[in-house]
Amino acid sequence: MTLALRALGALLVLALAAPGAAHAQQAEVAFGGLRADTSLPVEVTADTLSVNQTDGTATFSGNVLVVQGDMRLSAERVEVVYGSADRSRIECIYFTMSEENLRKQIVEPWLSFASDASSLAPEGVFLKSNPHPRAYGTFARVLGKYTRDEGVLSLPEAVRKLTSLPASNLRLSRRGTLAPGYFADVVVFDPATITDHATFDRPHQYATGVRQVFVNGAQVIQDGEHTGRTPGRVVKRGT
Repeated sequence: MTLALRALGALLVLALAAPGAAHAQQAEVAFGGLRADTSLPVEVTADTLSVNQTDGTATFSGNVLVVQGDMRLSAERVEVVYGSADRSRIECIYFTMSEENLRKQIVEPWLSFASDASSLAPEGVFLKSNPHPRAYGTFARVLGKYTRDEGVLSLPEAVRKLTSLPASNLRLSRRGTLAPGYFADVVVFDPATITDHATFDRPHQYATGVRQVFVNGAQVIQDGEHTGRTPGRVVKRGT
């Protein structure tokens, strides 16, 4: 197996050729804010490489570092799947944010929180990919790190930014607040222990500290364990 990477302008281009493949395929990923007219040095570390003998697809998982002068953009856990069915899609995580700026932003009264991720589980097909840790840890991180540990937010304000504010922003009727006539979506957590555990190396880890969860009035988490109930429904704006 051969692996070749090159960065052109704001695009990182990767070509992956698998054993027995008739030709190499190519995929692209944009690095936000990076603009260059010349090729950039790229360092590659392959962590895992696997080939599916059934359909001929090959998966590469590793780290990429793009260097241009004093600028170093790290794309952790790059995944490339070779094969016509997957169209050689690249997923990457890169670090361009500032903790200082983040702390300034999250206190703004109009800012709410979202995981920007799909619903996952640490089992089955989900383990074939390496998502951003926020998929499992966003809300626990707000309540643990930025509220309890660092005191950037008060607990009532953090809860508002996780519940009634996003529900209002999205115009979700009768959700986001504990009030008569509203849907009973309730999370009971321990503010002293709630903690996120997902990391870039091990993203498939649930947060801890959540005791009970009710969705549409039905209990789905009891004493930290799933009850097997699935009362979720499609939520539409204004309904």
